[in-house]
Amino acid sequence: MKLKVLVISLVCVFAVALGGATICATMSRQEIRDYIEQTQTNYTDSKTASLNGVNSIRINSSSDQLTIIQTPNVDQIQVDVDVETYGLHIPAPRYQLHTDVQNSTLQVYVEYQGGGIILYGGTRSTMTIYLPQSYAGDLDLDADSDTVLLDSLSGLRNLKLDVDSSKLENRGGLSAQNIEMELDSLSADLTDVSGRVNVDMDSGELNLSMARVDDDITLQGDMCDVVLTIPQDSSIQADLRCEYGDLSSDFPLNPTMDEDNDVLYGIIGQGQHVIRAQMEMGSFQLKQSGANSIPPVVEDGTSMPAA
Repeated sequence: MKLKVLVISLVCVFAVALGGATICATMSRQEIRDYIEQTQTNYTDSKTASLNGVNSIRINSSSDQLTIIQTPNVDQIQVDVDVETYGLHIPAPRYQLHTDVQNSTLQVYVEYQGGGIILYGGTRSTMTIYLPQSYAGDLDLDADSDTVLLDSLSGLRNLKLDVDSSKLENRGGLSAQNIEMELDSLSADLTDVSGRVNVDMDSGELNLSMARVDDDITLQGDMCDVVLTIPQDSSIQADLRCEYGDLSSDFPLNPTMDEDNDVLYGIIGQGQHVIRAQMEMGSFQLKQSGANSIPPVVEDGTSMPAA
């Protein structure tokens, strides 16, 4: 409500400066809000590009909603963009969607010009990207969006996610030979994941559920809460550390301490793959998917009753 009053006040101040004080005197607040919503400009574009000779795709997005879908229904990349600008921007903003190929790398981004001063109003935007199911190269995503959805991404070589968003989620699985994530200030929920995973998280919450553990998993967090869920029959070596916070595991790991950290460590099965976690503050939970018959071990060496 305070923001709405501030916006309306700014409209009135601007009207006075232009000699239009009578407008604010005769218009109700609702009428001013309606006027703001009606002063809109829309930019909509859709582009396709061949991936012949392309082995890397780089996506840069600040759209409110970003969706990346891998599907058998396309044989080249397709990018759909919709930007709605409302209110008064000086100068008027201009947008241009780019799908540029350079040195076997396809770059996807929206160029923005103008709109340096926003007297009132804002923007609403979406970007939807369709990838061929046959694409098996690298995907590099740099996103500053409210919501990022990854839909059925599989068979990729290297997947890099640099995401500063409110929400990151996936559906239909997520697989790549190598998955590298730099996450900040968000809630992330990733399920049915496979591949080598490396996560560096500044703050927020991460729920990471693995379809299988077929390579090493490394997680580093500053001020965050992480839940890692793996199958019961996983073959792992676990080394979990937390400086200020809580550690727990559904697997029978050994609790101890080093100079700076609480530690849970141990070998499950044949110890084929390594899970390392280093948390500064927050919590880390290693959970089993499916039924849990083993009481969770916490860092003080006690066992909690199984749910």
